[in-house]
Amino acid sequence: MSEFRTAYRYAVAILGAAGEQNMVDQVAKDFEIVEKLLKDSHDFLVFLKSPVINVHKKRKILSDVFQGKIGNFTLQFIHFLTSKNREMILPEIMQQFYRLRDQQSGIVNATVKTAIPFSKQQEQELVKRLEHKTRKKVRLHYVMDKNIKGGYAVQVEDTVWDGSVAHQLEILRERFVEGSHLPM
Repeated sequence: MSEFRTAYRYAVAILGAAGEQNMVDQVAKDFEIVEKLLKDSHDFLVFLKSPVINVHKKRKILSDVFQGKIGNFTLQFIHFLTSKNREMILPEIMQQFYRLRDQQSGIVNATVKTAIPFSKQQEQELVKRLEHKTRKKVRLHYVMDKNIKGGYAVQVEDTVWDGSVAHQLEILRERFVEGSHLPM
């Protein structure tokens, strides 16, 4: 079975169990702590994915690292993954968990590429338009991209709205190549 499908199944399980105990937000916060450690420490990621270290040693180290930093519920889940030799897909499980949680809450993530940061007013207007288009609550993630030159591009799931100057120039270039609608 692929890692994606396995991660998805575990994410569904942790989301369901956390939901039954009203702990979805707590698990999400705990996963953010784990995710930060994974991003900050390459050694921790290597440790997590190492098949050489036995289960008991991994559980002991994981307890030492996370005790008091994350909730017991989340730590027990990580121990469960370790006992099943699935701890190496924890990053994928966390990403699936976030995606499923957002889907359940009616939230859609939008990535905005822009050369300069938006003002608060521009950001509010963009969120309002995207919420109207998607009929869901929108969470924006900004990516600064100097190649944009001006304007912005927004990606929501598989849909891209490209209002960048570079894209508009490309459309104009294509029209010139086709020889149609030359501006006078």
